[in-house]
Amino acid sequence: MIGKIVIFILVSLSTVTINGEEIFSLKTKYEVEIEIEGTDQNSIKQGMQNAFSSLLISLSGNSTILDESSVKKALKNPEKFINQYKLEATENGLISIFSFHGDSLRLFLSQNSLPLWVSKKPLILSFLPCKEDSSYSIDIEEIVICDALEGSLFELSQSRNSKVMHPIMDLRDITYFDSLNSFSATKFMNKMNRRYLTSSWLLCFTRDSFGILLESPLCQSSESSDQRPLKQTFNELLDKLNIKESLVVDKSRKNKTLIKVAGVSDFSNLEKLVGDINSQVLVFDTLINEIKDDEVLISISHYGKKEDLLSLLGKNSGFEQIILQSGDIISYKYLNT
Repeated sequence: MIGKIVIFILVSLSTVTINGEEIFSLKTKYEVEIEIEGTDQNSIKQGMQNAFSSLLISLSGNSTILDESSVKKALKNPEKFINQYKLEATENGLISIFSFHGDSLRLFLSQNSLPLWVSKKPLILSFLPCKEDSSYSIDIEEIVICDALEGSLFELSQSRNSKVMHPIMDLRDITYFDSLNSFSATKFMNKMNRRYLTSSWLLCFTRDSFGILLESPLCQSSESSDQRPLKQTFNELLDKLNIKESLVVDKSRKNKTLIKVAGVSDFSNLEKLVGDINSQVLVFDTLINEIKDDEVLISISHYGKKEDLLSLLGKNSGFEQIILQSGDIISYKYLNT
């Protein structure tokens, strides 16, 4: 069986950040490490397909993207998107490391009107009564189930580029928890969510409402009160959170936006600036209108609304917006010098 996919990033060139945190979907290069069954072509191609699938889910922030017809077609020939790969023998078996260029992946998403997730990792408050409640009477069987639940949650969090935190269970949290039976679990978690300033919450039970141990834990989230298995609940939660921070390139809508960029000291910096602007997923052409001292006036032709482009530039660590009076040309300081 193909083992667990672990995505790690090869950091190269400049990085893209929000508040010091890199945005996964805007990176220059990706490497996906995955276990494969053998060195034959079928095993390698299966590895390519699994690597490509996991990367598309991460880039789009959507677990259902594999159901899209354009993705199904692309998965038949995953080698078109892979720059290089290498095989390594480890103590645990054979692995392959597949390299992808970010620009080609983003181009594929934009050409097929698929979402690109452009945000920092969402922070999710997780509450597992079998772990957090010190008064919980738990036997060996439930300990095994609870440990497996915690491990699965960690793995899901890693694979979906999110962060999971747990309450510290101080006196204030315990007071909230002690009153859980007096109002709904949703109200309880909403109170905890406000306290910890998290994006959303996840609550998982190992017992039913009668206190009987469940064969498999059931979970609910801030997006749905239905109790379902962890993987289904978590993926639906992340899909709903990420769609709010996703960008779909609308090629039927074209615009031009004029910006001024300061901090361009020489021709080398100018070439780098133009390259950085052209690499933005919405941009299809740039024109330098004027150069004065270290300032450059640039007309950018792009898809979508002006606000979409400005939002994208605002997420790039190479551009720092200069706040001017209303009506002035939108200005940035270029930091990748």
